[in-house]
Amino acid sequence: ILSALEIGKAHNIDILVGSNLHDGRSSAIGIPLPKLWAIKIMNKFIGGMIAPTKEGRKEIFAKYKAIMSMDSSYTINEQIQTDALYRMRSIKAASIHSRTSGGKTYMYQFNWESPVADGKLGAIHGLEIPFAFNNLKLGAELIGNNDDIDSAQSLATAMSDAWAAFAWKGQPVSDSLPEWP
Repeated sequence: ILSALEIGKAHNIDILVGSNLHDGRSSAIGIPLPKLWAIKIMNKFIGGMIAPTKEGRKEIFAKYKAIMSMDSSYTINEQIQTDALYRMRSIKAASIHSRTSGGKTYMYQFNWESPVADGKLGAIHGLEIPFAFNNLKLGAELIGNNDDIDSAQSLATAMSDAWAAFAWKGQPVSDSLPEWP
């Protein structure tokens, strides 16, 4: 996608791109190992996306650790994975698009945290989809019980309104949201 944006495949096309607060958590949840092992294994798989060398990856971890000094090794590794796989690629796509396409570029970060599994899912990768389509009941295994769905409904309505307005008119607007620059 980044290469396509660089060569102008989205010329005069508006885009909406973003990530979720805990995107990287999705890889650790599915691996039947202690979560720190699972996230470290996944970070080894994507090592080149974090930094090209082992020394570089150690430097990245050290920089994150300095900023996230109160957080666990798991949380730091999860944040590195979220940033490497999702957030930085979204930011890069938006940056390329905004300077080369002539179209409008909008970004989001989805932060609503699921109460499912005692909150262990957080704002996992893909959680924004039931909200974007205002269909929380079909995503109940990620959203929670009826009380959780009811409390999340206003966000789903606002988000769906904004995404539909973007698809229809090229600008994500909703009466329930502030202006989205």
